[in-house]
Amino acid sequence: MLKLPDQIRAETRHISGYRTLIQLSVIAGSVVCLWAFVLRFNSILGFITASLFTGFALSGLINAAHECTHNTHYRNKWLNQFAGTIMCLPLLLNYHLYRWKHLDHHRYVGTSRDTEIPRHFNSRRDYIATMLGLGYWKYILSSLFQCLLRDFPTSINTRRKQNAVMLNAGLLLLVMLSLVIITFTWPLEILLGYWLPMITAIVLINIFSLAEHYRISPESLAVAESRTVLSNSVVRYFIWNANFHTEHHYFPKIQSYHLPHIYTQTAKQGYEQWSSYLAFHFWVWSELKRKERKV
Repeated sequence: MLKLPDQIRAETRHISGYRTLIQLSVIAGSVVCLWAFVLRFNSILGFITASLFTGFALSGLINAAHECTHNTHYRNKWLNQFAGTIMCLPLLLNYHLYRWKHLDHHRYVGTSRDTEIPRHFNSRRDYIATMLGLGYWKYILSSLFQCLLRDFPTSINTRRKQNAVMLNAGLLLLVMLSLVIITFTWPLEILLGYWLPMITAIVLINIFSLAEHYRISPESLAVAESRTVLSNSVVRYFIWNANFHTEHHYFPKIQSYHLPHIYTQTAKQGYEQWSSYLAFHFWVWSELKRKERKV
């Protein structure tokens, strides 16, 4: 159990909607400025670079929406839910389905009722397929049609939740149909402006999220069912400090802006930490390589 001094706990309870708006503006502004620069010089290499960077920014939207599930972006509950719904649309994700499954994940993390199924890889090929996000596309389509057919997971167990998920599914279907139409109308522009960033975002989401709960060491399990990855300031900013995952699980009602400060107070309390995502994935790759050699 992580311990936090009462003074720090009190200081970090403050929720600032202005910080959220500023961060969203900075991230969106950086994407717009890069595209404006690239369009001026009309370079294919520049277009690809801008697409990949847009994907990087887009990957952080899942973490921005994640804050809304805990009502920590804004003080108003309904504003959080509206913002979360909008943030998930570019990722073709049903926010209300994600919200309730995620809250059950927090409630039952590390148990048989955990809604985030632990990932296991039999080989490096399995690992590569997962990181490329092939399962994401399958999940998006299958969950959409299941919701439209009112086939809900166990976490969607009330009429209010079901209605919210259904409404969100209808909105997503409209967005998907619109994307199909504009893709056939402006194929190259939508490929570079949306589909390539979307593919990049899904890969990055998998890279960042795998570190959260994958094979936590036995020593760390005594403290937490998750790990923290320090990474660098640019990555931390664009993924909304989601790298401080252990701190978040212990203090889910604290706005992500405060998580680095909480880390400074809890870093020596014995949970698993990594210096970077690159180091973590190198370890995963090496473990799988050793596993294959034993077979």
